[in-house]
Amino acid sequence: MHHLLPREIPPAAGLLARAFFSDPLFGHFFPDPAARLNQLEALFAFRLRNALEDAYAPSPALEGLALWELPRGHAGRLNPAALARAVAMAARAGWQPLRRMIRFQRWSLALRATLIRDPYAYLDTLAVAPAFQRQGFARQLLAPLLKLADDLGVPVYLETQNRRNI
Repeated sequence: MHHLLPREIPPAAGLLARAFFSDPLFGHFFPDPAARLNQLEALFAFRLRNALEDAYAPSPALEGLALWELPRGHAGRLNPAALARAVAMAARAGWQPLRRMIRFQRWSLALRATLIRDPYAYLDTLAVAPAFQRQGFARQLLAPLLKLADDLGVPVYLETQNRRNI
């Protein structure tokens, strides 16, 4: 398992942007297909910079990417040091999409609070580049998290808004 490095954020953000380009939820956030890829890259670069310690790839080739939150509390990650990055991301991705994402995040966190309690591990994001799909990379990304959760005796929580992901 490869822990994502700061220099790998741009290509990793590009991988995630391409992976989620056609996802209905991200289509709702970013309805203009002509601008969506750039907006998604800005969003995922921001998220990766704020959660780099939780970002993993199968190898430095970045065949896929997973963001995990380990069982250590699941409070919001935006800290004062990230505020400038948040403003830059919103300026690039757009303020209206940011409002949609905030509304969705509030709903999602409220739902999660009714379904599960700490401690738990959370699979935030999982994507495999199309050229590497069906080669076991998703399994490689999931296996360490599932083993850790088993070792700690905690459940794993994930959510999806896309039926294809179930």
